[in-house]
Amino acid sequence: LYALLLAELVWAGLRPELALGRVMYAAVSHLIGLLVLGALGGLLAERLKSADLELLRRREDLEALRALHADIVGSISAGLVTTDRDGRITFLNRAAEEILRLPSSALLSESATSLFGLPNRYLEEASELLKSGRRPRFERTWLRPADNQTLFLGVSISMLRAADGTQEGWLIVFQDLTEIASLEEQVRISERMAALGE
Repeated sequence: LYALLLAELVWAGLRPELALGRVMYAAVSHLIGLLVLGALGGLLAERLKSADLELLRRREDLEALRALHADIVGSISAGLVTTDRDGRITFLNRAAEEILRLPSSALLSESATSLFGLPNRYLEEASELLKSGRRPRFERTWLRPADNQTLFLGVSISMLRAADGTQEGWLIVFQDLTEIASLEEQVRISERMAALGE
């Protein structure tokens, strides 16, 4: 179109000062420039398209990984609670909701230490234990707030770390050992009765 415009200007006599050589040079140089620009634009568009496809594949992989992670965490039979560094609850799995008999929405941002009836400084003490190479674990009776039922819980606490190794919060894993404790007590009673019978 540019070349046709130049030819029209020369041949119609509108720009008599333009020589044919200058017109041809301008037309050819602009044509080459436009072709190079078009080729570069096409190359850039292809690379952008391949980058979009790669990004879409990565997004699908990430979604699949998230779904797998959710399935794994959801299928664990032990209660799983994560907190921030201050000990405020950020996540509960399905088993934790079932043991606690409370929905996660009622517990988010609540203090994990107060939920389990632990001293306020317990997480600091747990941090010292972890630094010395020991993992804080304990078993204790616990009064469930939802129905005032006494449970026997086994609790394990560890640090929740980010990808760079810095502490993001706490990971609390717990199990309802009430039935096991009851069976152990029955076994002890049976053993005592057997000893008494002997």
